[in-house]
Amino acid sequence: MSLFLSGLTLFIQGKTVAQTTPPASLVGSQQLSQPTLPTVQYADSLFPDWEKITLGSFPGLESSGQFDPQQQPLHTPPTFEPVKTWNQGDKPVQVLSLGDFTDSFKLQEFTMEDVAGITGIDVDSITLDKFEPVGFQDVKSLTEAIPSLLEFPIAQVPPIRDLLLQNLGPGGFDPNKTVGQTLAQAPQLGQLRMADLPLDKYKLQDLPNAKIAQFGAFKDWSFVSIEGIPTLDAVPFAKFPQPPTGPDTSPSSSGIVDIAFGAAESDRTRTISGSNVEGYNVPCKEGCAHIELAGSDSILGKGWVSGKYQEVRGGEGVLAQVNNGKEPTGRNPFGEGFKVVIWDISEPQGTASEAMFFRFCRRGTPDLGCTPYFLGPIPFMTFKETGNIYLGKVDSSSGGSGAYSTPTQIAISERQQAQQQLKSPNPKSSSAIRSENSKSQNSSQSATAPGTNSFIRPSNNSTLSSILPPTPDCNKQTGGVVLDAMSQALSQIEGNYDSVGPYVCDSSKNCGRALGSHQYMSYRTDVRQSIESKPGGVDFLKLLDKGQPITGEQAMQYFSPLDQQQLFDQDAQSLIDKASREIDPTTGQPFTGDRLLERVAQMHFGGQGVPIDSNATDVFGKYSVKSYGETAAGNYKNAMNSMGCR
Repeated sequence: MSLFLSGLTLFIQGKTVAQTTPPASLVGSQQLSQPTLPTVQYADSLFPDWEKITLGSFPGLESSGQFDPQQQPLHTPPTFEPVKTWNQGDKPVQVLSLGDFTDSFKLQEFTMEDVAGITGIDVDSITLDKFEPVGFQDVKSLTEAIPSLLEFPIAQVPPIRDLLLQNLGPGGFDPNKTVGQTLAQAPQLGQLRMADLPLDKYKLQDLPNAKIAQFGAFKDWSFVSIEGIPTLDAVPFAKFPQPPTGPDTSPSSSGIVDIAFGAAESDRTRTISGSNVEGYNVPCKEGCAHIELAGSDSILGKGWVSGKYQEVRGGEGVLAQVNNGKEPTGRNPFGEGFKVVIWDISEPQGTASEAMFFRFCRRGTPDLGCTPYFLGPIPFMTFKETGNIYLGKVDSSSGGSGAYSTPTQIAISERQQAQQQLKSPNPKSSSAIRSENSKSQNSSQSATAPGTNSFIRPSNNSTLSSILPPTPDCNKQTGGVVLDAMSQALSQIEGNYDSVGPYVCDSSKNCGRALGSHQYMSYRTDVRQSIESKPGGVDFLKLLDKGQPITGEQAMQYFSPLDQQQLFDQDAQSLIDKASREIDPTTGQPFTGDRLLERVAQMHFGGQGVPIDSNATDVFGKYSVKSYGETAAGNYKNAMNSMGCR
């Protein structure tokens, strides 16, 4: 499935989401060049020396590509959509963003002063065009990231001073007033964008205390590229707020590469490879190139299957559908920041190489989750037979109980060639077979990289935008209510797009499950119509009606985020229209403002006829009608702020 070894288009259930363009020389099963990474000895195994390895240590990517669901430019302006573009030779730090490591390395907890303390850069001399978070801000969000700015006179904050001069002229404001006083007088000035300044003319010291603000305090921080933080790519992994997982002390964490096997192997049920979705003991049926391990009883005879030859399910949330939900089989011995995969295997030479794969994540509201680990391969480490290899914590179970991994196209091809050689009247030795396989790939696999073909599905020329909801829009309103903000407000209570509720029945004996970010019941006519329109939807409804268990992935397949958002928009417009015509008992007037938001949420919760401000609760007893409305109204304000709506 190598994104960097083939000229292919990636698809999500038939929907184009990324295009890669490789150099002509990178075809077939050409082996990766191996970098020399600093290592330390641990329990007889080589362990990466995280005190010396940085994100900038890794070589450039081996092809060009783009991951662009809605064909939007990368940072103009940032949206909640994952948008990535890269060229051959670009370093991973040019592609990866802070948000891709939200849960793993927690880079958002760094300040520029923290980074400077590690790398030695003169933090005060950094120009603002090099410190990417500033370019994403307006004056209001900048003061939210650096609250002390409000206390400084405008004359002492050159970028804000010049932004006001540019828009108001010399006499349009009092430079001796504080930033806070000026914004209190004219809140609309908070909308002025920092990107409208020549940021290369200013230094970080021109924004007092900017160097001690956590990156995560800035609006849209998750979209900031690693390269967009000066010298962050030179910070050793060991210095990250949450470093890679340290050496596991159990005997099974280190093993011996006993034998390296090629793709002719089959029926490997005792494995230590897989994914954080399927577990790390996924069995392999055919094309099972792997290294067999020796060592403690819990790993003796088990195999670490090559991700160049086998794929497994990966990812979480909406973005789990990227790459058709697949990633190379492997392990996460150092945590969730990246995946380690056995890649090239040479049975004649008795060697195996490891590669790294990264993923893209989009946390926040809405939480889209993370893609499978598909950004790679990036050369990591190499091993020889009888050499030790670090494995991380290994599950002691025997494995083989789940679904088999999926063979890649190169696994199928190499296995077929090996079988043909064995049937030949003058069969060659296995070494000769593997040698010929290696040579033959340049012609037989010239358009197919290892592991890619199983991701390819017939395209209908649509994009990920046909399953993801549209970018939040402050201008999409009904009765003064911003629909996308209301949607986020309710989803913060109800769940994510892949949420599935318990099987329940109402007083009219309608039975089903609540689905998605707004927990629409599966027995609703409009929900059923949406599901029935999909191939296989009728059968899926039968499962729901019978109370059969279903997964979040199945729910999104038949009731996609886009379906959910379209239904919400229709539903919300109807509720807002009805609520605005009702009389608020606290004022004697029609519902408006926050009370309108509360009433709309109440009707979403209890139905259009639910009594106003009722203390009745649902079957779970967590919210009353009244408290649900109040909570939703509070969430709405937060959503408006996060969306930048005024």
